[in-house]
Amino acid sequence: MLAYEAGLWLGEQAGLEPAERVALGIGLLERIVHQQGTWYSARDTLDEPWAEEALFVRRYGLQGLPSFGELQRLVGDPEDYLPEHFERLKERVLRVPGLAEAAERMPARVGEPLAVPPGLRLANRSWLALEDLANVLARLGIEGEIQSFGPRGLEQNQPGNVALVVRQGERSFVLGLGIDSTGVVTAAARHELHMDHKIEEAVVRILDGLAAAGGLEPAAGRAAYEEARAAGRDIRGALDLALPGLAARLPAGVRPQLGELLSLHNHGLIDPVLLGAVEAAFRRHFPRQ
Repeated sequence: MLAYEAGLWLGEQAGLEPAERVALGIGLLERIVHQQGTWYSARDTLDEPWAEEALFVRRYGLQGLPSFGELQRLVGDPEDYLPEHFERLKERVLRVPGLAEAAERMPARVGEPLAVPPGLRLANRSWLALEDLANVLARLGIEGEIQSFGPRGLEQNQPGNVALVVRQGERSFVLGLGIDSTGVVTAAARHELHMDHKIEEAVVRILDGLAAAGGLEPAAGRAAYEEARAAGRDIRGALDLALPGLAARLPAGVRPQLGELLSLHNHGLIDPVLLGAVEAAFRRHFPRQ
């Protein structure tokens, strides 16, 4: 995360307070995430933006940091990025507790490293098979069902990484594998990740859908929600503040489309308590007829 660490260093050279150095680093990283936009293509689960963000937060001890989606909505999409845009981001980031300590801490290793037995090798690097990966799982002493994995194949004669989503009972985790150029598994780590940012993305799309179904401007559906999130409310609290006013502006019969929440539940990396609370908030303010 060169952008973030560059912000810390530049802030120190400029004599900024530790928390302000963190805000500068986050500001630089937010602009890179913004520029990536929809052009970014993930190779596997750990490479997806939500996972990279979760790993970044753990690596640098930034628990409580707003999502980059929230920060981008706060900054907007200005033609010219001005000091006033950074001040908006800075004001929000400085509310996060423990920033001064985060500025001084060393990056931490993320994930739980697993012992890899010698000679563990993939049968085919070019096209990965579920049966082959299930054998790797067994050799690592892990019981569970592989729900998904990626990429589907590795480049010839190049080392690479494979990420598997593994379900154990009602919970799932991500298993990251390091593969050398000959197909030997050289490293493995277990990552307990939750796709909570995916819930927020789904919430925004549901709010946009409600606005569109009611003939309102898209921003009308999420304006109060985003304002509450920017003020520090969690997802559930922001919905409870925003939905009554939105429901009052919509014609009778307009209902939220919640199918995306079910899809997230089926993926297995979602906090079921948070997901259930979000669904309940929508159903509470838009009861079935």
